[in-house]
Amino acid sequence: MAYANLVDQNCAGFTEEAFQRIRDFICKRNGTYDYSTTGIGWTLHDSHYATDEDNCAIGDWFVVKSVGESGDEDLYYKITWYAADNINIHGMLYWDAATDTAYKTYGSTTAQIVVADDDLAFPIWIYGDLDQVIIGSLVSSVYYFCSFGRTVDLPYDDTVATCSNGLTAGNDVSITVDAIPSEWAVDRYLFIRDNAEIDKIKIKTLDAGTKTITADLAHDFSAGNKLCADLYYQCSYSNQIAAQSEGLINHNEAESTLCYKQYSDIVGYCNPDDMNAELIGGEILLGVSNVGFFGKLKNIYKIADGVAGVNSEDVYTDFNSVDWRVFNAYNTEWIAIKEV
Repeated sequence: MAYANLVDQNCAGFTEEAFQRIRDFICKRNGTYDYSTTGIGWTLHDSHYATDEDNCAIGDWFVVKSVGESGDEDLYYKITWYAADNINIHGMLYWDAATDTAYKTYGSTTAQIVVADDDLAFPIWIYGDLDQVIIGSLVSSVYYFCSFGRTVDLPYDDTVATCSNGLTAGNDVSITVDAIPSEWAVDRYLFIRDNAEIDKIKIKTLDAGTKTITADLAHDFSAGNKLCADLYYQCSYSNQIAAQSEGLINHNEAESTLCYKQYSDIVGYCNPDDMNAELIGGEILLGVSNVGFFGKLKNIYKIADGVAGVNSEDVYTDFNSVDWRVFNAYNTEWIAIKEV
């Protein structure tokens, strides 16, 4: 799905309008607002409204789902109009639309994720593809940005293999998949997941011919479970897009872990770069001390704070003729987001 953006969209209808535009643009639908040709393309998986989708109220929510650009991911995020000036977003391993049940939730269920205003009009920005969405707002002269989705350039192969059979917890469980990625080997670790559980497992034996491995399983897994060597699904706070987020699982198999987004000090040295006074951006990398590296955010850079002549919403063109819009995302956090 092509990368898409919604730039400087004024929300004269305050928080309600922002809530509806976020839903319809992310899901590329003709809803309260028509983004059926310009939106991103996630699936509107579930929703609840006290009245209806065109007349929203505090407490209303919807769940968006994406299979990622690869078609093999399972990204679920619940977006809630939580308070007058607060739209909340948090992720989960799976959302059961029949029972309105979340499995393995990560990210705060109450914290402000999208800062809004229920008294004054304000603009919003949305950028994204099927892997990741970035949402920003300008409220009371302050820019707030958050992101949610999967990271890219993970340290291990993120190819997904599928097991068509259900699996029962135990030792030396035989797991036959549709493909064995070349990186898989005995004594290496994988993640296995279904709609209810996610575990880190160690490959004990591997037969590439029959596409079968054995591993010890702590939980039962339903048919259609998926295995991969690495994954990181995350959700960041409204004032922390370049600082921290929470994720589904880390390399120590801990859920809802705080993940710091670290960038090189070199970004600060280029304020601007002394060679040709150029603005230099650094990738936003995710990692936790003594745990591991979890890839990077897509289509966004960290730039130096306080570069003379650089203002929020300015657009710069890089050496590859790609445009980037810069924002003072919060306090001294400056970012550049790829334009379409």
